[in-house]
Amino acid sequence: MIANMKRIYSHSHQIHRGFTLIELVVVLIILGILAVTALSRFINLNDEATESTVRYSAKAFKTSVDLANAAWAVKRLNVGIYNLSALPRSEDPNFAARGTSGVDVNANGWPAGIWEDWLANAPADTPEDPSVYGAIGINNVQDCAQAWIGLMDSTQTVARTANESGDYLASHLGGQQCLYTYQDDTRYSFFYDAADGTVEYQFIP
Repeated sequence: MIANMKRIYSHSHQIHRGFTLIELVVVLIILGILAVTALSRFINLNDEATESTVRYSAKAFKTSVDLANAAWAVKRLNVGIYNLSALPRSEDPNFAARGTSGVDVNANGWPAGIWEDWLANAPADTPEDPSVYGAIGINNVQDCAQAWIGLMDSTQTVARTANESGDYLASHLGGQQCLYTYQDDTRYSFFYDAADGTVEYQFIP
């Protein structure tokens, strides 16, 4: 009888050990699932934070664009204006200071840079003179970067090339169009068209 009891105990002990191993495997699987879920949520939180940052920049840019347009409309000159006094530019480490220039506005009333008068030394609110400086407009990446400097505060910086430091990388898309790409995650950007003042947030997976 004692031998039988030993066999029963031994068999029971083996079953108990078997369940323990199964439970361990289940726990490991659950931990793996939780880790994947946590990582996914962390990535989503990062994406949401980046989206919020770029949307904020686009909104701030659009606000300044509309302010410049409203200030231009008040002048009632129906031409472009050099160094709009209502919107003096900020400083940027990627650009040497030139005079005390403000934003230059094209003939449609939309911001198109800060150095359209070449030396940025025309008096404030000077009417555009294409015969001297050419028509105010966005023609290259330099103009796109300068439009940023004229419209955004100095806490948000722009680069003209990948070799320059900056929160955003400016690109010229042709015509009067610029793209500002967030350098920490290039899936996020926003678009500006100086022909009509359009500013649009963009996400490319």
